[in-house]
Amino acid sequence: MSIEELAVAWSCLHDGTIEAIQTAGTTRFTISCQYITEMFGKPDGRLVIEVSGPVTWNPWDDAGGITELGELVDHEPEIMNAEVSEECVAVNLLLRKTSGGVLTLPGKDCRIRWADGDDVTFSGLRKAISEYWKGWEDKKRSE
Repeated sequence: MSIEELAVAWSCLHDGTIEAIQTAGTTRFTISCQYITEMFGKPDGRLVIEVSGPVTWNPWDDAGGITELGELVDHEPEIMNAEVSEECVAVNLLLRKTSGGVLTLPGKDCRIRWADGDDVTFSGLRKAISEYWKGWEDKKRSE
């Protein structure tokens, strides 16, 4: 997966919540995003994004005094969007208990999978998002 695809993948998870962060070896983010999981027919599924390399948290303000990456989970981080910034992916998170900030992660050596181990392809993710938003727009037009 390219760095651009990784940024798009994070953006596809807009409104999803990071439920767990594991930092032993690779960094693993377990994400709940209801509309994505329903589009894949896994309504109770969780997605996992694994990255190799340094991951940093840059709060917009003091953001609740978070000093360890794993502490983000206590603040119910909601994914807003992501973009490529130099050779990294910058993921903007809204913290429900404080303000928010930017999660910066390396753009190579990454993988997206289901928590049960099944891989998620970038093209499959993009297709599911496209279908979701088309259905959402159709629904809004008919109201």
